[in-house]
Amino acid sequence: MRRFVALPAVLIVAGILTLGITGVSAADDGGQLIIDGRLYPDPAGCYGDLVAPLAIHNDTSTYAYVYTTTDCTGPVETISPYGSTVSSDGRSVRVMS
Repeated sequence: MRRFVALPAVLIVAGILTLGITGVSAADDGGQLIIDGRLYPDPAGCYGDLVAPLAIHNDTSTYAYVYTTTDCTGPVETISPYGSTVSSDGRSVRVMS
């Protein structure tokens, strides 16, 4: 009788651990954006009202764009996935999700 009780308990614990590991890896899919040392996990959209110059590291699998305006409009500089740049005129950054 003990074997039959222990087996479901082991399967439940294994399922919980598997779901926990899957949840962690799914959270890491968005990457991160680092602007002047500040970390933005799972970045998406516009990060505005920044003060130039900007040191940016795009640790995502998508392109990031640096704008000379504070609202992600106007002239743009492109940062490749997993790339970095220092923008002397950058005032906002957009990451497309």
